[in-house]
Amino acid sequence: MFRMSRLSLANRSVVALLTVILALFGLISVSQLKQELFPSLEFPQAAVVTSYPGASPEVMDVQVSRVLESAIGSLDGVTTTSSTSQSSLSTVRVTFDFGTTSAKVTELLNNAVDSVKSTLPQGASPKVFS
Repeated sequence: MFRMSRLSLANRSVVALLTVILALFGLISVSQLKQELFPSLEFPQAAVVTSYPGASPEVMDVQVSRVLESAIGSLDGVTTTSSTSQSSLSTVRVTFDFGTTSAKVTELLNNAVDSVKSTLPQGASPKVFS
């Protein structure tokens, strides 16, 4: 071990050159990794945001959030739902089972929103974001 220390101190430029070569080799290797090694993650979550201009938070909660939550809660694969009601705005967050695609989540939520759209107050406009 003592010889290796003396050799590396005596040949600093060679050690620096080897370090740079190894670093470049590492960078080239990482850049050529196949994409299949990095799986794509897709979280099955979505939100239904409804605006109803001029409505109080209580009206948004009773007439919009609860109606949407009950319709969405009955869907297959729904894990959790939560809602937030503010003045003129309602947000219902939905989490589905893992393995559910974003397209399927959007389709299910659009169908649920369409089924209760007639019971929502006139002027309320729900939008699905996934």
